[in-house]
Amino acid sequence: MRSSNQLFHRKFSKFLLKHGYLNGKQTRRSNVNITGAILGFQRFYKLEQTGKLDNETLREMRRPRCGNPDFGRRSGKMRKFCL
Repeated sequence: MRSSNQLFHRKFSKFLLKHGYLNGKQTRRSNVNITGAILGFQRFYKLEQTGKLDNETLREMRRPRCGNPDFGRRSGKMRKFCL
């Protein structure tokens, strides 16, 4: 049985993967990759860069989105598709 903390981190790891902040290999490796992905998300949305899922970061993650990744898949460049 998984703890609520594990389910919480799994949910947001999927979000970071879906929106281009992680790749499939990074989600299984370590929390260091997750922290880097959170920092990237915070930088992209001009939030305080804590590397943690703080209230401000979680609020931004829960906002409605178009579903496209924030990073272009081919070029790897950061782009805002639908904001």
